[in-house]
Amino acid sequence: YLIPWALLPDAIDADPEKPAGQYSAWMVFTQKICISFALFFFGNLMSLSGYVASRGMIQPDSALVAIRLCMGIIPAVLVVLGLVVMRRWPDKGLHLQPASSAS
Repeated sequence: YLIPWALLPDAIDADPEKPAGQYSAWMVFTQKICISFALFFFGNLMSLSGYVASRGMIQPDSALVAIRLCMGIIPAVLVVLGLVVMRRWPDKGLHLQPASSAS
């Protein structure tokens, strides 16, 4: 959640022709769609792995492996992938320019 919102000001500065609200709206829309797909796939993966909610803490090993993958390995891989992708983010040096005074 944090990294895309931290990049929003850079994206707005890089394209001053579009209003900032448009970037915010697309980010929120994309986040909502991605979260809904993630929950859908996570729920289906839990069903396929044998997870039974009524059993409480005692679950089959396949369900425990699926939970560990979804809560540890997969997010770590996605964060590393995101860092690799963002490494290619163009740096236009806007942060080095002096701020313009609004008077």
